[in-house]
Amino acid sequence: VAGALAGVPLTDLLASARAAERSALGGWDDNPALELGLLLGTAAEAGHDKLTFIASPKVAPLVPWIEQLIAESTGKQGKGIVPIEAEPLARDGQYGSDRLFVIMRFAEEDDPSAGLRASFEREDVPFIEVVLDALPDIGGEFYKWEVATAIAGWALGINPFDEPNVQESKDNTNRVLGTVSPDGKLALPQTVADAGAVRILKTPGMADGPAHADECLRRWLGGVEQSQYVSLLAYVDESEGTEQLLARMRKHLLARTRCATLRGYGPRYLHSIGQLYKGGPAVGAFMVITSDPAEDRAIPGVSYSFESLKLAQALGDAESIAKRKRPLIHVHLPDLLPGLDALAGMLESL
Repeated sequence: VAGALAGVPLTDLLASARAAERSALGGWDDNPALELGLLLGTAAEAGHDKLTFIASPKVAPLVPWIEQLIAESTGKQGKGIVPIEAEPLARDGQYGSDRLFVIMRFAEEDDPSAGLRASFEREDVPFIEVVLDALPDIGGEFYKWEVATAIAGWALGINPFDEPNVQESKDNTNRVLGTVSPDGKLALPQTVADAGAVRILKTPGMADGPAHADECLRRWLGGVEQSQYVSLLAYVDESEGTEQLLARMRKHLLARTRCATLRGYGPRYLHSIGQLYKGGPAVGAFMVITSDPAEDRAIPGVSYSFESLKLAQALGDAESIAKRKRPLIHVHLPDLLPGLDALAGMLESL
């Protein structure tokens, strides 16, 4: 319905999906969904489990949907495929050997992988190329990736149709919300290091006592360097400025550690890649980012505000991550954009 109201050519979109369905159900030959699913699953089993998307501008909006599909479906029982979305392109040689690349574009668009294609072919880096002729082809992509994800789950030996760890963070959130003050506000955790624009907050299991922010970040980076991916969990307003500064941090972390980098906006990511963070391979490092709100609003019928709910979700997920003994740091920014800029500078100076 939303597509129809937006003027999407639904007849062509559904025709593309039906064509993909016929291919998927038509047998072993000329079956893109089957081929893709087997490739995703067997590549992950062989260590190429960081599924890295390099998408052209017109196709890029499709990738977060694929990210959600793959992460929720495969991230469980200590297994999973880690989808990497919107990561800044790195220089040749900065990527680890755990990648499988997906290059996606419309035929009319330039190759978004820029100068990396030659190095992929020269170094035998595995990659998939998806070229769409026209907008309605997106319908076929929806169907193909759904079938492929189910097949990849079969190849990994897991059930792709459940999400056992999503409820855990919800339960933690509800418990945290039980501590709101009479005015509906939720207090921040203890500040363990204060650098003005950047504050480091206490996380479950962190030692008591004050420290320097640089020391806390350096200790966290030590855990990142032993991990296979690092994720920035940003419970902040999404904007062009926010995205640019998070991309700057991702670019630096990739160059420094060669770890795959992810970023998710909270609480949205809890229902996309959040399942994989808790149920998938224990190879991630995490930075929770919160900020003082520009404004807040009460939620009718409950005792807490929207910002208190968002903070509770951040603290609840941090508790789930800490429980699994994964590298974790909680950074709070009194002023969002200046704080992100200062945080990026601090990481670059360590």
